[in-house]
Amino acid sequence: MNARLLLLGMFFCIASNVAFAISVDVTNNTAQTPHQATCFMLKENFQMDNDLLATQQTLNLEAALSKDIVTLLNDLEFKGKAGDFHCISAPVNNALHHFIFAGTGTDQNNEVGMEEIRRATGKIVNELKAKKIPAAMLRIPTNSSLPAADIAKQTTIAALLTDYQYTEFKSDYKHVDHTLTLVTADANDDIADAVWQGNVIGSMTNTIRTWSDGPPNVVTPIFLAEQAQALSKQYDCICTVFDRAQAEELGLNGVVAVGKGSSSECRFIIVEYHATDPDAPTIALVGKGVVFDTGGVNLKSFENMLGMKYDMCGAAAVLGTVFTIAQLKPNVNVIAIAPAVENKTGSEAYRPQDIITFFNGKHGEILNTDAEGRNILADGLSYAEKIYKPDAIIDVATLTGACIIALGHHFSGIMSTNQNLKDHLFNAARISGERLWELPMTNDYKKGIESDHADFKHIATGGFGAGASIAAHFLANFVENTPWAHLDIAGTAKDVDNVSYLNKKFATGVGVRLLTDLVLHYQK
Repeated sequence: MNARLLLLGMFFCIASNVAFAISVDVTNNTAQTPHQATCFMLKENFQMDNDLLATQQTLNLEAALSKDIVTLLNDLEFKGKAGDFHCISAPVNNALHHFIFAGTGTDQNNEVGMEEIRRATGKIVNELKAKKIPAAMLRIPTNSSLPAADIAKQTTIAALLTDYQYTEFKSDYKHVDHTLTLVTADANDDIADAVWQGNVIGSMTNTIRTWSDGPPNVVTPIFLAEQAQALSKQYDCICTVFDRAQAEELGLNGVVAVGKGSSSECRFIIVEYHATDPDAPTIALVGKGVVFDTGGVNLKSFENMLGMKYDMCGAAAVLGTVFTIAQLKPNVNVIAIAPAVENKTGSEAYRPQDIITFFNGKHGEILNTDAEGRNILADGLSYAEKIYKPDAIIDVATLTGACIIALGHHFSGIMSTNQNLKDHLFNAARISGERLWELPMTNDYKKGIESDHADFKHIATGGFGAGASIAAHFLANFVENTPWAHLDIAGTAKDVDNVSYLNKKFATGVGVRLLTDLVLHYQK
């Protein structure tokens, strides 16, 4: 790979219906051609000579980026704090050129954090989109203790995530291509590889966001299965899909029970990525795939039913992760299991006080058909452990409103009793920016699911509270000997506000970045 050229090829969002297909290149300090916009990230209390004017020389735009702009920034009280933002226009070679400045702030050690770089990138890309600027150069910060390759990777991911919109059914939407060139003092192979990785992660995240944002009459269990099969073929994974009859024969009765009230039959989707090393560890990922949730017999209200197309974001996350990993090819086996169902009120719909015999032979008493996600996860978890005997299992689900009440929309809940796996996940959260907050898993909550009629109830009654922890205790019955963690993404899958690279109107694709970084750094 020749790092002295404009390299890495063109980076395109995979989804065909994004706002524009943003391409990302990376170059060293030999840029000669003026672009329509030049973008800078500056830390708090930046030094004009060391930070700004050095960048001016790197971009070879001395005539335009003069002391006059430095003076103007001072007049505008641009201090480089996190959230500071200004766009200044000036003539360059008889054409209007835009200079975009985004502040990253600093911490107590005068260092810039990666999340601040991601958010500054988001603000910059949003400005490029708003001003319909077709091409821009973005200077990767050099005044940071963070490795340049890490900055390049996270900047690429943030740019692609910011670019996303769901426009599949916008008849008057016009597709526009934009190019963002990352400029660095040393465009070496490590940075080139980092930008490539960022493209893979960001593009696949955007792909599964289109599934989450798609209407429920399109995104059915069969649709998810077909997407998994197509991408498995593309990325050389093994894909197995069980239909309802096969699921019944296998004893996946939690999946069958929830799905049988709908004319859109359930599917049990398994995608396997295998590393070349026969001794590689195996991580199993299980994602809740309720493509639409009416609540079933315990029917939701009109207000609570809106947005229930996003109840499959856990399944989207684990499938997106395995296809990302299949491109990055680390020395870790990944198994993604996505039970996909629609929870409706048809003549075969399951009822309160039904008792389900799950895949592992345990019996659960149903008290509310609107707590359906844990029933399909139960089969997914026990199937993953019994069939694949993995070194770790992680499930991802938009599971409880209680988690939203506890944590809002900026942290996913994590529940686990395995400290090593929690440490891996928290480290991945730090790297990826998909933040976690631990909720309790003590036996004080286990009493809430004791049943007089079966091995356990699937929800607590009588005002017990702690709905997120109760759900985790139910799921714990389906993992016997394997390190396991439960991630509740009910709040983070959508409606995340005040994060520049995530549009509140659309799905976030939460889980792909987190789980990818977990796999890339996983050790037994």
